[in-house]
Amino acid sequence: MSMLHGLKAAACAVIVATAGAVCAQPADWPARPVRLLVGFPPGGPVDLTARAIADKLAESLRQPVLVEHQPGANGTIAAAALAKAAPDGYTLMMGASTMPIQATLMKLPYDLEKDIEPVALVGRAPLVLVVNPKSPANTVAELVALAKSQPGRHSYANPSNGSANQLAAELFKSSSGTDFLNVAYKGGAPAETDLMGGHVTMMFGAAPSTLPHVRAGRMRALAVSSAERAPIAPEIPTLAESGYPGFDVTTWYGVMGPAGTPRAVVERINAEVNRALALPDVQERLARLALAPAPGTPQGFRDFMRREQTRWAKVIKDANITADP
Repeated sequence: MSMLHGLKAAACAVIVATAGAVCAQPADWPARPVRLLVGFPPGGPVDLTARAIADKLAESLRQPVLVEHQPGANGTIAAAALAKAAPDGYTLMMGASTMPIQATLMKLPYDLEKDIEPVALVGRAPLVLVVNPKSPANTVAELVALAKSQPGRHSYANPSNGSANQLAAELFKSSSGTDFLNVAYKGGAPAETDLMGGHVTMMFGAAPSTLPHVRAGRMRALAVSSAERAPIAPEIPTLAESGYPGFDVTTWYGVMGPAGTPRAVVERINAEVNRALALPDVQERLARLALAPAPGTPQGFRDFMRREQTRWAKVIKDANITADP
């Protein structure tokens, strides 16, 4: 080893010891393909969101960004793999809104705060408060009045224990002072089927799957759960407009890395994701998933995740929610 190389190595060792593994990151990053983990099966919203972003990252980084599926345990398998990956910028993940919920509901093989690096929030999608079209409730106020006039007789469809759908329903119950019974299902499709059949009173459904039913007359939409009206359905009022100010529940997806990923790499990926979110073709692809682009900073994403975990921990405790066995 030459004296120059020896001095460089010594300098790098000092920097690593004092400021994290900055020197472990080559100056020409990325010099090889980047993996983007997805913890859900191909064809779903997380996968489609990941592909929309991966395509643009590959163009701007001039390296392939390979979507790699590691489905299972509601995304936990992929998240655990991310937490164990080398923090060198070559392993990322498209994380989802289930993560802060799981951090309260179950013991995870990783620590969300300590092991995961939020990089870039991609988009947020509302849930839709829907009822059967034959329901006497045409507004949120009428739904609340109906539930209060017949306590113990009305219910909500819950696609999965611990899901954003269930938590939105429980938050609505506590906000409105109602007592809708929880009817649990194994997935969104059977829950929607029973709602259309009149077996349950209401549900908070995923916008991409429920809106086609609304437009076909098989469901009636009363409100969206986001703070702002959804671009995909601007005619539907928000719950905030319907008498519940501050109500803001969304599903969301965002790019994450393992903790310790060099700050320069985090900032670069964040900038490239934000740039992609401004492109019309990316916005069109996300709109099909009812996702509104949500550009921001890495710190803004981290703060958002912390707020989500704090809020959902309270709802989970108050409603005594447990994970599916």
